[in-house]
Amino acid sequence: MKQEYLSIRNLIAGEEGTQLDRFHLRISQGEFVELMGIEGSGKAQLTGVLTGNVRIRSGRVCIAGHTYGPGDILRSTNILHIGSTPSLAGSLTVAENVALLTRSRKLRILVHRREIIDRVNFLLSEFGLAIRAETRADELGEGEKRAVELLRAVENDIPFILISDIFQTTGQADLQMIESLLRKMKARHYTILVLGSGFPRFIDLDDRIEVIRRGRHVRTFYHNNYDREAYVRWSLGIQDPALARAEATGHAGISSFHGTALPASGKRNSSGVQRLTIRDLELPGIHNIHLEAEAGEIIGLYDMNNRGNHELLQCLTGENRPLGGEMFLDGVPYAPDSPDDISRKGVDFLPHNILSCSVVEGMSYSENLELSTMRKHSLLGIFVKKRVQDYLADEYGKELEAEDPGHIKGRDLNINDRMRVALQRILLHHPRLLLIEDVLSDMNIELLRIETEYFSRLTESGCTILISSPNLTVLRQVTDRIIVLGTNT
Repeated sequence: MKQEYLSIRNLIAGEEGTQLDRFHLRISQGEFVELMGIEGSGKAQLTGVLTGNVRIRSGRVCIAGHTYGPGDILRSTNILHIGSTPSLAGSLTVAENVALLTRSRKLRILVHRREIIDRVNFLLSEFGLAIRAETRADELGEGEKRAVELLRAVENDIPFILISDIFQTTGQADLQMIESLLRKMKARHYTILVLGSGFPRFIDLDDRIEVIRRGRHVRTFYHNNYDREAYVRWSLGIQDPALARAEATGHAGISSFHGTALPASGKRNSSGVQRLTIRDLELPGIHNIHLEAEAGEIIGLYDMNNRGNHELLQCLTGENRPLGGEMFLDGVPYAPDSPDDISRKGVDFLPHNILSCSVVEGMSYSENLELSTMRKHSLLGIFVKKRVQDYLADEYGKELEAEDPGHIKGRDLNINDRMRVALQRILLHHPRLLLIEDVLSDMNIELLRIETEYFSRLTESGCTILISSPNLTVLRQVTDRIIVLGTNT
């Protein structure tokens, strides 16, 4: 019988609304377990507990024979965490990155450089990785960086590996490389816990698949009883078998569930004017997409793996061309040539990284605000009208948290105000259609409140909003309808 390595019992941790709620989990030494849950299910809080960043409020966590209880912060050197951002120092070589951790764990004061290189090259060869120890980390691909992080566990005798959801944007070749490495580590009896959303990625490796929803463990699947449709039902908490089947089999099914797919925030008073029409659209892996959106509607595009909705958004922003079908905006054929082309067609786009690119650091708030309408408000399209600029700053600046918003520089705006600036510019542009790429997934409560406030102002002017996100919990709060997308994979 395998020895129990990790035991979590009745764990409560995290902030109200996103906390782990009497969560339990047991993993034996040498097991490979995937813990799966949609965004907002509690995986981030569990990661915080296991990495010592979130305090235990109630319950018990026992790892490698050490028990932690209420009020404790878990401090364990027996966990290697691989998170969303690679932890390698880009300016150092692969060997140096491994040695940084080795020195701290093995109490080595003087380590010969040649010895380190030879040792790391041996590990790379042993695990079948075509990487050299002398290579700088910033020259590695994303998958190679992850592989080097995993080898740290081998070099430093760390028995438990925690992998957060790092596979959303992982290419197939990188995924195969990581899977091969994990298979070899499992054969060496490493205990591995993978946290993910969407569908399980390592079914052939898994000893078990655990499902978490709303902070609680809700279901365990083994090889002999895993079923994609049942998995979807437990992950999403939906009772409609047809909807679960559409998600599980990868058929878009938009026509079948149009208007009744999932309950959302409630239908708002749209104008009844047809704004966006999509007919028989063909995208890589997605077929026969039909969509009709009225002016003033907010529609969520959802799928568990965040792939089908991403492909559709790329098509709507002009980043990729469809394989077939047609799109119409206010009855006129809509086929943008590039992301720059959509603005001329009355369409705006909020990318996922909007908070990092929403303002020009050296410009004042009033200058940042007028960027999208500068040509319209300028004299002869060249000379800035200071009077207009001051008026806009006075009109919109009172919504900011700054004392003197008109003259504050972009670099001094906080996160909330950066979002306000981005949305204020869109208001001034008066778009017919606003496309949003997963901005909601990383939102705190205040940012979500700001977004919903501006969404209401946009829809009152007739703007239609499409939000692409894998975060079903937030989509339910802010949308009129949620359309489930899937891929034929």
